[in-house]
Amino acid sequence: MSEELTFSVLSLDRAGYSADQMNLNRPSEDDEPDGVSLAVLKTAARVDVFVFRGMCPTGGYAIDVQEVSLCESEVCITVELIDPAPGDVVTMMMTRPVKVVRFPGDTFPARYVSVRDPDGCVHDREKINL
Repeated sequence: MSEELTFSVLSLDRAGYSADQMNLNRPSEDDEPDGVSLAVLKTAARVDVFVFRGMCPTGGYAIDVQEVSLCESEVCITVELIDPAPGDVVTMMMTRPVKVVRFPGDTFPARYVSVRDPDGCVHDREKINL
């Protein structure tokens, strides 16, 4: 029997954050377009899980949150990486796609959260300090 999760998937600005606030405009050592990582921000009211894609060479790259589920003792976020199609008109600037998966703070059901690709490969995992 699986527990029902309450969450919403938001863009960075709809979640109330800016790219500068999240240091998204600064490349890091492991910044590959096919890389996915996460960060967790917990407040009394909510738990925000930021799912980041590595720095991409142009616009047109995105992250699609396909599923959020409870897998044993962790919340599993399954994402698909979307690339621009050949010939697409895109912004000619570096981008770092991000999605925010927001959970009510008083109901977060696990001690860990992970981000996976559709094949089940875990890209990153974080402990939640409740």
